[in-house]
Amino acid sequence: MPVVRPAGGKLRHRRPVAGHAAMVCTLRRDLRDPSRPERWQALVCPLGYPPRVSSLTSLKVSTEVRDRFASAAKVRGVTVRALLDQLSREVVDAALMDEAARQMSQLEEADPDAWNDYLAEGRNWEEGTVEPLDA
Repeated sequence: MPVVRPAGGKLRHRRPVAGHAAMVCTLRRDLRDPSRPERWQALVCPLGYPPRVSSLTSLKVSTEVRDRFASAAKVRGVTVRALLDQLSREVVDAALMDEAARQMSQLEEADPDAWNDYLAEGRNWEEGTVEPLDA
């Protein structure tokens, strides 16, 4: 059984809820018996996530890395959080493009006829979508 210690209180035990990967995530005064303020009720959260979990987290990086991010964010006029968000999106996009390029080169090597069909279809789409002002 998990052991729970309320602030300034005695150790208490709480059984996990059957069928859940449960953990005690927070404590609150037992509202069922307000005459006994020393009683605490453990709230058991399925899957181990407490209620109202923040969507933020922290990363452990060296001070040099932190300072480089802070400097880059300052130059761009954004927060470090916004910079990290932007950079993470760029990294994901670059990884997707690298994977697409790898798959296309595999297709070109493995099946030259299919590669030529792919290029011809692309040219047909380009010709079909050209507007008179684009020409």
